[in-house]
Amino acid sequence: MQSIPQFHLYGEAAEETPFDFVSVELIEDRARGGGWRIEPHSHRNLDQIMILREGGGHAMMEGVETPIGPRSVVLVPATSVHGFTFADGTAGAVFSFTSDVLREQRDGAGSVYDRLSAMFASPVATLSGEDCFRAVWSLAERLKGEIETDAPAARIAARAWLALLVVEIVRRVAGSEHSGDHLVPRADPVLDRLRSLIEERFRETRRIGAYAGALAMTIDRLTEHTKRVAGVTPAHMVRTRVIVEAKRQLVFTDLSVGQIAFELGFSDPAHFSRYFRRYADVTPQQFREHHKPDVRQPSHGRPEGAETNAGPSR
Repeated sequence: MQSIPQFHLYGEAAEETPFDFVSVELIEDRARGGGWRIEPHSHRNLDQIMILREGGGHAMMEGVETPIGPRSVVLVPATSVHGFTFADGTAGAVFSFTSDVLREQRDGAGSVYDRLSAMFASPVATLSGEDCFRAVWSLAERLKGEIETDAPAARIAARAWLALLVVEIVRRVAGSEHSGDHLVPRADPVLDRLRSLIEERFRETRRIGAYAGALAMTIDRLTEHTKRVAGVTPAHMVRTRVIVEAKRQLVFTDLSVGQIAFELGFSDPAHFSRYFRRYADVTPQQFREHHKPDVRQPSHGRPEGAETNAGPSR
């Protein structure tokens, strides 16, 4: 059986631990060259928000085909298998991002990413009314502009506009008469539970046996299951969460490398440094020095889109 391809952005090799990444692509630029068809695939570490401004077609999400039209919003969680067939001339935008970008902004009810995740069970919605759509699309245009500019603090602004876009979508979909029309299977309960367990325990343990035991599964069975469903192993999922959190702490806090190591459950800072370098290709200190806030500028020159990426160059 041919495996479903897994990418970073469509057509690009999947990255191990991308961090602080936001990009935009226009649907018309991406789909036109492929005959208005995007073949089934998944993204290892990127969530996506697709907004159709005009045109339409069909979205294939986890094997379920759903019609999409003007003013549609499609939410694509990381590792979810998806593909699209568009009518000629369909226009809109796709925003791809790593979850850490939205986990930072939170209130007492949780993070912006928590709000987005709650919508994954019903990831296709049509915004009711032109005014409703215009409110969402205006934020999408502001976000696109920040991603593509070299203006000071553009990276900070892009993260802020992405959060505002998600909040606006959540509000508008919740109040839309079309909300919940399209229920699509979201992976499976085992994978969802594993993600929750990792979020709860990644600071305490990196032992896959601990997660398998909590799920009443053997390590081999859990590994086989996640590889089949998500295209990655449980070890990769845990490792990615640890490294992304380490990067977040290195960039956005003044904690020492030793303090971060202890915060993430490493008893020995040297072990943490070796672990980080193995999967991030640089030492923690090198990563911190290279990725100080407000110094980085967004990348340019991709014919199919633009991005901001704080991850190490490869």
